[in-house]
This record gives sequence, structure tokens and C-alpha cells, in this order.
Amino acid sequence: MFVDAHAWIEYLKEMNLSIGSRFHGSVASMLAGIPSVIICHDNRMKELTEYHKIPHFLAQELPEDIRFEDLLEKLDFEEMFKAHGENYRRYKKFLKINGVPSIFDQSDYLEETPFDRAISKMPFQDPIKPANEIDRWTLVRRWNALFDSRTHYQAGLLKKMGKEKEILRAELAETKAKKEEAEKKLKLLNESSISRDSKRLVLAVKDKVRGRKRNNYDRAVELEKR
Repeated sequence: MFVDAHAWIEYLKEMNLSIGSRFHGSVASMLAGIPSVIICHDNRMKELTEYHKIPHFLAQELPEDIRFEDLLEKLDFEEMFKAHGENYRRYKKFLKINGVPSIFDQSDYLEETPFDRAISKMPFQDPIKPANEIDRWTLVRRWNALFDSRTHYQAGLLKKMGKEKEILRAELAETKAKKEEAEKKLKLLNESSISRDSKRLVLAVKDKVRGRKRNNYDRAVELEKR
């Protein structure tokens, strides 16, 4: 497994051919100077390969008994180079029309770019090898690092869950308080009698005369205090 493109491309330089269904993997191969074949599994991939004239096949059109050698005989690897020149000119024209400066304004044939110089000075991590290609102590260190990272993750997860529990407890307490208040209001309003209703009606008439805006609960509370 590669953690940066530079090490990936350097590794691909040792190959003779790349074949797969991932576009960026095929681009990495071509940047390494290795011919690439793409198996297109959807219209998005088909559009990209057709635009750049990258050798490709449609997955749904491949018969089950096809031989890879037979596929290669049907491919034209030169077509991509012919299309690349026109795509490059179109790209430069797009940048110029939209006022975007680039290194291509200097020359079409740069031996080295500022990006290349910066990359050449950077340290890159070697590919991460599978367990069956490393020694025992490297494998032990890898498992320890994996265990430590999982323990740290689980601790963070437990802490986050603890905070969420506190929030839920607070929301539950607030909900209970609102429920108790609502039950109190309902009980007070349900305790009805002719005398109490008459008094409440008198208060309602007085409120209307005085221009006061109160609901039945507020009037019931006043009667309760009396």
C-alpha cells in the first residue's frame, strides 16, 4: 500500500503493463511511462477514457471466456498520444481565456518545473508491505501501533459518549419538569365546580373590561391563591 503518489509511481516503473478499473491507478501508471488498459464499469469512466483516448474495454461487453492476449491485440496504444497534443492545446487555451497563468506560458517543453524541484527534495515513505513480506519484529510493532491507535480511538469514543449521555440526561430532566408543569396545569383546570367556574367567569369579564390578557390557567392560579 502506498501513502503518497511519488512512491507509487516509482514502483510502477518496474512494471510492463497496467490493467484495472480505477482511473487514477491507470493515470499513475502512465505517469510512470507504463502502458495502461482500463476496464470501464460505468458511463463516467467511459467518457474519461474516450476523451483521452486511453485504451479501454467496457466491462459489460467482455465475454467470460475472453483471453487477455486477445484483448491486447485489439488495442491501439498510439491513439492516446495523438489525442494528447490536441487536449493539451485545448487546456492551454482554456487557461489563457480565463486569465490563469501557468508554467506552460514559458515553454511547452520544460525539462524541470518548480514543482519537480520541490518534490525531489522531499522525503517519501516507502510502500507499506503486507504481513507475509516483513520480519516478525516489524509485524509486532505494527500490531502494537494498531492496538494503541484503536485503544486511543475507543477512549475518545467513550468520552464522546459520556458527554452525549450528560446532554441526554439534562434534556430528560427538562422534559420531566415540563411534563410535571403541564400535569399541574391540567389538574388545576380540571378541578371544576359551579362556584369556581362562576368566579373564573367573573375574572374573565373583569379582564376584558380592564383590557387584561390572561388565560384560564392564570385565572385558576389566582383563585387558588385566594
